[in-house]
Amino acid sequence: MSVEEILDMDVYDTTGEEIGEVENVLFGADGKVLSVIAEVGGLWDIGDTHVNVPWEEVDVDPVAERVVLPLTEEILEDYTLFKNEVVTASAAATAVQEVSGDGAGLVETAPRVWQARELMDDYARLRDGDTFVNYGYVDDLIIQNGQVSAVIVRPDVGFGARGSYAYPFYGYNYGWRPGATTYDLPYTRADVAGLQPYDDDIWDD
Repeated sequence: MSVEEILDMDVYDTTGEEIGEVENVLFGADGKVLSVIAEVGGLWDIGDTHVNVPWEEVDVDPVAERVVLPLTEEILEDYTLFKNEVVTASAAATAVQEVSGDGAGLVETAPRVWQARELMDDYARLRDGDTFVNYGYVDDLIIQNGQVSAVIVRPDVGFGARGSYAYPFYGYNYGWRPGATTYDLPYTRADVAGLQPYDDDIWDD
């Protein structure tokens, strides 16, 4: 399932009424899909508001290009935007660390919930000895069995490659952090030279 296709899909309630659109998808530190963030409310004359709906309650219809959510005006408060963000003060203190040097300040040190848009459109890089070189950008994320299973990268024209290429998701265990401006792949230019382009038709079945 393509995250890029889910983002900005129209949202419908279970009666078939259009009520908004998808804004983002939230993932846990382990890559598990947690929930969908949607902007809804126009139908109910309450003004647009954001809701956070658990993934197990989300029904994605890729054929109709819509997402169905079990929402009514009466239960909107049950889907607060911040349900995945609540932490105690002590837990929050262990997630950051004071550092010195250039750009000194507090930096994140512990895994956290992250948004699809924090990774999509970031630059992707390949290994080049002890450094990295720019390769392309993250075009999409693929969800399979409730997890991020792959990252779709579109290489720069300088690599002479056409189309997009699928790579396993390398998250926290490989040094990636939400909010980083680059996504580093553990491959060299030689490693990716013979790969076949990603075929999104494999998900049509």
